[in-house]
Amino acid sequence: MAAHTPELKRLRNDVQTLKKKVAALERKNKKRSTVPRKKSPSLHATTDPLQKFIGAFDSKGSDWVEKHDRYLGENLLKELRGSATDA
Repeated sequence: MAAHTPELKRLRNDVQTLKKKVAALERKNKKRSTVPRKKSPSLHATTDPLQKFIGAFDSKGSDWVEKHDRYLGENLLKELRGSATDA
């Protein structure tokens, strides 16, 4: 155990240093938090006007969850090809 004593002392010092830094940051943040801030609008699910319809309809085993990247990519490709041919 005596061989570990210098390492333990160093670790204790490191922990004490970190505790002091954390305490200083907490004091600094307390001072900042007294300043009134504008609240950002919340995007909570209760504000979603379509929430009442979630799960209301049978999707007939849709594979949207597994293949959404593919569907979005195909749709984007169609749009890009369509805009190239429209010009």
